[in-house]
Amino acid sequence: LVGYSINEIAIEGTGKVTVTASTPTTITLDSELIDGKIVFLNGLVATRSNHYVLECEGYGYDLLQKVSVVGDAQGKLRDGSTFQMQINEALVYNCDKSKVFMATGGRYTARHGDRELTIEYGDGKCDNIITATRGAASESFDFFE
Repeated sequence: LVGYSINEIAIEGTGKVTVTASTPTTITLDSELIDGKIVFLNGLVATRSNHYVLECEGYGYDLLQKVSVVGDAQGKLRDGSTFQMQINEALVYNCDKSKVFMATGGRYTARHGDRELTIEYGDGKCDNIITATRGAASESFDFFE
């Protein structure tokens, strides 16, 4: 994107999505954001780059049943501090009858400065339970309560 803005906030970067495999009921996508950048009204800048591989299952692509995502992201926040995110175990989104589209399985780790947080979504059951771990402390909770 060049010259694009939302509410006078400049957004830049190159997005690229490539179909790497497909069948009548599945499609695999390679998705990249290269040199993503947001310039805020006060001149502060945030950056982001990411790379994800998505495996989508459904009936003819338009009725998704399951999406699995692996990949990573990194960048700088407005205050200049860095962040990283790594999907350690594929995030699985089951598109069930409830029409709630959230991860039901998988794990990712986010780092900001010297802080690290791991989020686990479970084993694929649609129970809405998430476990957050920071250091030696873990807490599980229902996402919708």
